[in-house]
Amino acid sequence: MLWIERTPADFTFNIKAYSLLTNHPTKVDSLYNDIKAMLPPEALEKRNVYRDKLPDEAVDEVCSVSATR
Repeated sequence: MLWIERTPADFTFNIKAYSLLTNHPTKVDSLYNDIKAMLPPEALEKRNVYRDKLPDEAVDEVCSVSATR
């Protein structure tokens, strides 16, 4: 692969994953409105949400949106 040969040895590529995809606390305010609409009312009252506490359809939608950006 040519890109390997052309990449300097000290090259670093940092990637930041969206917190919801890594099961870290995610601020409810950071969610798109269509995702918020899928959340149970008690989740909307919290400051943060976790992936394992969300409906599967909401997680699927977040993954879908993230994959296209």
